[in-house]
Amino acid sequence: IYYLIKAQVEKVSENVPGARETLEVAIDLEGVRREVDGKHINIQDRCAVFVDLAEVYSLLNKTEEAASLIMDAKNTFKGTTEEWNVTIAEAKLDRARGRVDKAIRNLSLILPENSAFVKARMTMADMFLNDKRNEEKYVDCYRRIVDTNPGKSSLIIFGDALMRIQRPEEAIDAYEKAADIDPDDMD
Repeated sequence: IYYLIKAQVEKVSENVPGARETLEVAIDLEGVRREVDGKHINIQDRCAVFVDLAEVYSLLNKTEEAASLIMDAKNTFKGTTEEWNVTIAEAKLDRARGRVDKAIRNLSLILPENSAFVKARMTMADMFLNDKRNEEKYVDCYRRIVDTNPGKSSLIIFGDALMRIQRPEEAIDAYEKAADIDPDDMD
């Protein structure tokens, strides 16, 4: 959807008020807040408009508007494939409001069989590292990703996470395990 891309560019360009305006137009388009016959806006894009606008409101310190939008999103996407992406967005808002423990509790409800599990664990890990200053729980989040999703990409993510906290020996081990999975791929 054009508006999502435009808003992303505006955010990257540090034009957060412009991103807000763009997303406010997008959310009022027919078929975004509710599915409408004849309008083919997929559920992921619809949810992304809600989530991105809530994030922009949070960046602009409009936390009440962000919280209200998250509540709308929870009701709109309850029982859908996007429900857990709204949970992650709500956790990020809780974090911005200083409710880190609540955010972590909600993220921990996202189970390994859920498609949002990796994103939730990475978000939780960031909270453990930057808000709680707990490197072990940070590492545990990434270790859980590898345990539940063993594979090259998970091991690379784990290695990158270890490098971020200056654990090169452990990171090298993760990278070597990733290389062993596909020795012909030099990326």
